[in-house]
Amino acid sequence: MRRTGYIVLLIVLTMLTASCQTVRHASPKGDVTTASASTTSSAYSPQFLYSFYAAHNALSLGEYDKGMALLLFCKTIEPTDAATLQSLGYMWQALQVPQEAEDYYRRAFERDSKSYWANYSALLYGKKDYAATAEVLKKAANLNPQDTSPLEALLEVYKATDDSKKALQVLDKIESVDGINRYTTAERYRLYLTMGQVNKAIQSIDRYLQDNPDDMQFRALKADIYMRSGKEKEALTQYFQCLADNPENPYALVSLAGYCIKNNDPQRAAEYMKRAVLSDELSLDEKIRYYNFYAETFRKTGVEEQVLRILAEEFPLETEACQPLLNYYLRNTDYTAAKEVMRSMLDIHPDDGALWKQAIQILSLDTASSNEEFMHVIEGGYALAPDDMEWRYWQCRLLMVENRLDSMVVLAEQTLLQEGDARYRLPLCIMLGDVYMLWEKTDDLYRVYDRALQIDPQNAYVLNNYAYTLATHGGDLRKAERMSQKTIEQEPDNATYLDTYAWILYLQGQNMLAKFYIQKAKDNMNPLESEEIEEHYKIINN
Repeated sequence: MRRTGYIVLLIVLTMLTASCQTVRHASPKGDVTTASASTTSSAYSPQFLYSFYAAHNALSLGEYDKGMALLLFCKTIEPTDAATLQSLGYMWQALQVPQEAEDYYRRAFERDSKSYWANYSALLYGKKDYAATAEVLKKAANLNPQDTSPLEALLEVYKATDDSKKALQVLDKIESVDGINRYTTAERYRLYLTMGQVNKAIQSIDRYLQDNPDDMQFRALKADIYMRSGKEKEALTQYFQCLADNPENPYALVSLAGYCIKNNDPQRAAEYMKRAVLSDELSLDEKIRYYNFYAETFRKTGVEEQVLRILAEEFPLETEACQPLLNYYLRNTDYTAAKEVMRSMLDIHPDDGALWKQAIQILSLDTASSNEEFMHVIEGGYALAPDDMEWRYWQCRLLMVENRLDSMVVLAEQTLLQEGDARYRLPLCIMLGDVYMLWEKTDDLYRVYDRALQIDPQNAYVLNNYAYTLATHGGDLRKAERMSQKTIEQEPDNATYLDTYAWILYLQGQNMLAKFYIQKAKDNMNPLESEEIEEHYKIINN
């Protein structure tokens, strides 16, 4: 349905407006002329016109201070120029100084009420000064008899103040210009319903349908009004008449689905909804909206996957159509099917960065994901956004798997120097620490571990490796003991951490405590940890 023009007016406008292309000026005589890059009014000096267009050019380039200065200069030349006043209103509104913005909008409106009513009325509406808003809009409507935008805005004011009588009068005026249409009919029947006048609401729809008998949505809407009014028999008669005329009227099908749900017949409701979602009369957005509304019914009746697969097959080029099916498989932990859908989406949209990131998340969730799958997605995502910290992190992991450690270190160190997502700084530091530990570059290891502990001071993995490196390379054993103690406080049964703590105690000469903790380490070790722990056990107990 057509939406009221005032919805647009309520949006906070920035200074980057169309006025930099075509700008209305009020001449000294009070009539309105148009100044643009190709036509300029002779009523203004070249200095003013140059400054005015230079101001808007500066605003279009984001040079707001310069634009404001030039507009203020224009104001000193022509203090009552409506376009200048309006532009200054834009500026003050963007700077969130509403009082100044309102003052300039008011002065522009007073100078040229036909052209500069929209922002002034929107600002008044935003502060809920409905009486003043209505006066501005009524004057604008009188000056623009063939433009219904001020009337549509005025309608919103009367709706906000619950003045249904005046709202209906405004609709009469709009229809005198635009005729009876979907927008006016929708507004009219809603007003009648709020007034409790069901018959008049239905009459307004019948009036519209006389000239638009094939409008399936409004035909079903008439039945909806009967249903909401408790006239179930009349409603069902209308719904089935709609389907008799067009068996695939999606709006009637959706309404009947709702009726079936209320009457505890989810299976029949699902069948109606399935037919509605498959209807050619609905846009993709409508189909997705209806699916979301009735998703629970689809789940209960076991047809959700079928509906979603049909939707994805009907719109294979639209990610919005495929995403619900992907989400369905993820929700049911069917990662094989989810990855199949994701591959199809990536084949169609290889330049969609969000899809590549979703793909890596899916691979991470699936323990059965192969190295080849990871390589494909990482290479694709990294090639698309090589400066993205997330993809740099994954590329570093891939380089680690490929044992290209030199390249990994260079990329990781470069990445840590740039601004980006802090979530990936810690794992990058840990990867670098692992490599520097392997290479026995202790100074570099301490550097990256210090950075890691700034991010997460309690990270047990970093604390353990830091402590062990200090202990085995002649570092500060007291510092190493404090770090290691934090790890066993967090994970008292972790054999690796217990072994590190025992070894540091042994190097400090605390043999009794060292024996106690190395025994705990041996009791909790697994085969992968056994060799080094057994070696330390023998030395400590010798």
